[in-house]
Amino acid sequence: MIIRELPFSKINKDVHRRASIAMAEQAAEHFPAHINSIQNLFRSAFPPHLMATIACWGMSSPVGPDGTSGKGLLEGIEQHHIELLQALLLTIDRREWGTEPATPSDVQKAIDTVKAVSAAFHKQRLQQLSGTHDPDTLLVIGLQEKCVTIYRWSETGATTMTCFGSFGHGMSR
Repeated sequence: MIIRELPFSKINKDVHRRASIAMAEQAAEHFPAHINSIQNLFRSAFPPHLMATIACWGMSSPVGPDGTSGKGLLEGIEQHHIELLQALLLTIDRREWGTEPATPSDVQKAIDTVKAVSAAFHKQRLQQLSGTHDPDTLLVIGLQEKCVTIYRWSETGATTMTCFGSFGHGMSR
């Protein structure tokens, strides 16, 4: 039997924690700029074209003789990135949308930026948790993480949002 040591088992946990929190602080600092960058892209290029391009290529996987690949055509782009783009588009009035087709550089900038926004959001959560040691507060935050949000469009176009798992309370608007 061969026993191998895990590669990072000797890392000092306090040093790792401090470095992670520093990275989270830096990401949180850049978060608003990333959001503005995507919103500005939507104002210069036609957003449905930009999103459709990223969604089509990002959600497609190559198929070969061995079946479907586990990797998408755009590395690192997943469904939540497309949903994030959609959510950010909803923050912009339709009259502000760009009218020109997205250029390849617009598409690449959107891909890079939506990945950065997603990573920064998760790192911000780490920053929020860094000073929290109260078990009750940690429980609430953990439940919020498990919160499932469902949007249902009614015939009138109204949105109903139900939040399950956060103490069992529902919210509607």
